[in-house]
Amino acid sequence: MTYILVTSTLLFAVILPGTLVLIRETVKHHRQEIIRDLAAVFQAQDGNAGQRLIPSFEFVKFKYFLGTINEQPNRQPQDFTTMAWVVAMVPFVIIVGLLCWFAFSVLLAGRLPHELCHLSVSKLCDPPAVGADQSAPLWAYGAISAFFGSYILEIRNLYKAINNFDLTPALFVDCAITIAMGASIAVLIVLVFDVLLDVVPKGTDRTVILFCFAAGYLPQVTLRWLMTKSRLNNFKRENQEIYKNFEATPIELIDGIDTEIRDRLADFHISSTQNLAAANPLMLFVETPYGVYQIMDWVAQAQLCASVGPKALTALWRIGVRTLFDLERAALDPLCKNTKMLEVIGAAMFADLPPSAAQTPPDASTARYDETFVKANIEMRLDDPHVHRLRQIYMQVGERIGERHTRFLARGGIAPVTLKSSALGFVQPDTIQLTNGGLGLFRIGDTLRISGGINGGKGGAVTSVSDTLLKLNGAGFADAAGEADITLVKINP
Repeated sequence: MTYILVTSTLLFAVILPGTLVLIRETVKHHRQEIIRDLAAVFQAQDGNAGQRLIPSFEFVKFKYFLGTINEQPNRQPQDFTTMAWVVAMVPFVIIVGLLCWFAFSVLLAGRLPHELCHLSVSKLCDPPAVGADQSAPLWAYGAISAFFGSYILEIRNLYKAINNFDLTPALFVDCAITIAMGASIAVLIVLVFDVLLDVVPKGTDRTVILFCFAAGYLPQVTLRWLMTKSRLNNFKRENQEIYKNFEATPIELIDGIDTEIRDRLADFHISSTQNLAAANPLMLFVETPYGVYQIMDWVAQAQLCASVGPKALTALWRIGVRTLFDLERAALDPLCKNTKMLEVIGAAMFADLPPSAAQTPPDASTARYDETFVKANIEMRLDDPHVHRLRQIYMQVGERIGERHTRFLARGGIAPVTLKSSALGFVQPDTIQLTNGGLGLFRIGDTLRISGGINGGKGGAVTSVSDTLLKLNGAGFADAAGEADITLVKINP
């Protein structure tokens, strides 16, 4: 029996957590190699310090202790030292080791360990009467049940932390505290069982042991539940009715994600479309087995779903709008400009809204949403840091594929915009006109370069702009009035 006790204690308290730390190191080195491969796309290879910074990629590099662009010579991200892991695991080894020794001693012998007979305060080992049951008391089995419940949960959390690469020494301390708290709550529940008959589910001892397992598996939830069921008038309770007004949209709604993928992403704390919409695509690519283009598409779909809702999402699918960038192109790209399509998009996005001034006529069944209102609303939805981050990644990939494949509009000076039309031409030496509209995608202060015509290669800053007219402040423009079929290119800052 001693051999079993020693082996089980070492396995639970030392070998298994130590193995998790070694697995973390293996995962770190593997993912660092993936990040170095990504640098070929998201980081210039010529050492140009003035290159455009991709924050999403820099966050990935910093998390995995790789140097970032413009890193100070004397400052490099450092991983935790071996001493930090050893010190942090001391309380975990002590608490888990003692509870494991206690649990297997009781389970193998059917009674309390002899060493606990010296606890005279609780008189746990008073000699039983002749013919009485000499098995371990109920509180011991409750503590064991809670220990195994909390240990299973914490080992699972530690494994998830490896997937997310947020396994730190402090996490082992937190696990030790949670396991000790779960066992303590279970003992308390059993010892005051008669007092808590209206709180703890009524039933046999087996029911109490099962409840103790739940208390160990979810100690914080159990404490909150006990407080809610108690008569503590001054305890601040949660308003349960609020939860009825909000629902989380499962990520299976995203095209390409099934239940198996959802379970895999749950290890990375992604359980709803909002979580996926706010995720870093490059981080997910490094930490999951899915392709970078696939993840970029999932995140773009999730951002559209988080913005317009699941009902509007399915309606927009019917007209080919799968992502928030498709919605942007339909509203703001001159090549996709179509009033009727904007009416359909408006009807899909605002179907649940009551008739308002944004609709003409006011009859909801035949309502046509004002084009300006729809465009303004889409502009508002696009002004989000998560959208800007995803756009920057798309732009960087597009530049590597080739400029002619770039299909996304630049916003906020992130990437170049190319506007080409046979109707685009000069009406004055410094004024350009596009009769069918579309110049509104440029902003005052943008720097443009002209391609084609006698002013090809020249450029200047935008001083005024409307949907049909644009004025530049550049010098040296030749008089090209009437010349058409030119190309405007917005230069990266």
